[in-house]
Amino acid sequence: MRTEKYLCSMAIANGGLFFYNWYDISRVYVKQAADCMGVCPDRFTDILALVSPRTRVVRSMRVGIHYCMLGRWLPAVLHSTKQAVRHYEDTGEIRGPKTSVFAAALKGDPEAVVLDTWMAKAFEIPQREFDKKKVRQECARRLGKVAKSFAISPAQAQAAVWAGIVSKSGRRVKYLDVGQELQLWDIE
Repeated sequence: MRTEKYLCSMAIANGGLFFYNWYDISRVYVKQAADCMGVCPDRFTDILALVSPRTRVVRSMRVGIHYCMLGRWLPAVLHSTKQAVRHYEDTGEIRGPKTSVFAAALKGDPEAVVLDTWMAKAFEIPQREFDKKKVRQECARRLGKVAKSFAISPAQAQAAVWAGIVSKSGRRVKYLDVGQELQLWDIE
């Protein structure tokens, strides 16, 4: 598992630190989109978090908008995603350590540390290790130290490291700019 020093250097070297405010900016976009669609911002945030596993940012937005607007699924949505949303609709509960924390981070929880596929790459551990509570706690502890190094919150430190590993992999970091996707629906 990678050290705090390595995680800090990755965030700096790969430009991830420029995206420390990813959750803050994305939260604004999500709220604006929810208002335009006439749906509760917290519900829309939860749906976006629930449809995010193993899905690119743009696809998550499309799936979330389509579901919230029409109550139907786009083709090729994972069965496990449909089950997770069905459970949420029935109980109001988001199961799963990644999706529940992602929703919390998007809602502004500064302590929420999302551990996804990209973060597994950053820590250089198999993603399945995040199933272990002790591993999640240790990763959160290390990201807390990264946060102190940069004088930002743990959620912001995680966003910076996440953006750094995404950039290092040759991909472009994108915010949850749901408004761009809403233009396809001709909603403004």
